[in-house]
Amino acid sequence: MLDDLLKLAQSQLAPQLKEEAHLSEAQIAETADVAKGSFLTQMASEAVSGNLPQLLDIFNGKATATTANPLIMRLVNQFGGDMMEKMGISSETAAMVSNMVIPFVMSKIASPETGSAEDEGSMMSKLGLDNLDGIGGMLGGLLGGKGGIGGLFS
Repeated sequence: MLDDLLKLAQSQLAPQLKEEAHLSEAQIAETADVAKGSFLTQMASEAVSGNLPQLLDIFNGKATATTANPLIMRLVNQFGGDMMEKMGISSETAAMVSNMVIPFVMSKIASPETGSAEDEGSMMSKLGLDNLDGIGGMLGGLLGGKGGIGGLFS
């Protein structure tokens, strides 16, 4: 789901990213990859910090998916920093792009069309983040995979 939402953001926001942020076609294409990496990095951080219930609330439409939400703001900041580092764009451009892309994607995640999730593990599965190497394995362990602390709640 996350890959699909990032592709949707890329296609729907491309005109705005070109006009307002002055990104080239190549930079727009690169934003989806950087956004996915940022999302994975931040989700790992949120999992370790015990904050995935807040993401679950967003996913289930129980919390705001705007930058007024601290979790969304952390995603925006992670993505902005990653764009500056990986794409070499200015902090102003990175802030503009991250404030367009992350709220767009998160509003889609929070929409009824994505369904709902009973727990953090099913949410990560629906987002397509449960079977990824490295970070996905760590999240799986934290969320109830074999030997994970999530097993305490089974």
